[in-house]
Amino acid sequence: MNDTIDNGATKAATEYLDLYSKYNTSLRTWFVGFGFGFPATLILEDKAVDKLVTAQSLECVVLLFLIGGSAQIFIAWMNKTVNWCGYYGAENKGFKDTSGFKWSDWISKQYWIDIFFDFLTFGVYVRAVYLVFDAYALPLPPTVLPLLP
Repeated sequence: MNDTIDNGATKAATEYLDLYSKYNTSLRTWFVGFGFGFPATLILEDKAVDKLVTAQSLECVVLLFLIGGSAQIFIAWMNKTVNWCGYYGAENKGFKDTSGFKWSDWISKQYWIDIFFDFLTFGVYVRAVYLVFDAYALPLPPTVLPLLP
């Protein structure tokens, strides 16, 4: 019994790739949603903005979230481009000899690139959330506190 499909890949490999693709899509969706949704929510909440301004962290928090969200958008764009080149190379044999195809073929085998961008995103998000919690942990300035007798 032959356990391969049309392109020579095993059924198990194809199943693992399908699962990887689903988890990858889910993770990227969460990263992008959190990366742009969390700062938008913070900015709409006046108390949060005030606390972050007082802690001098607002710009840094927004920048960190933009970096994380942008990293995920970049890696999604890169993966889209790489996969299109793979598709086009499969359909047009002459394209396989181009530097574009060779580049995309090499990139498609470099899993560490995805991992790097995921860790980068996770790291900047953790730092941004820490800064938000730290801003909430700061004591109120003396001008806000009522004077005690």
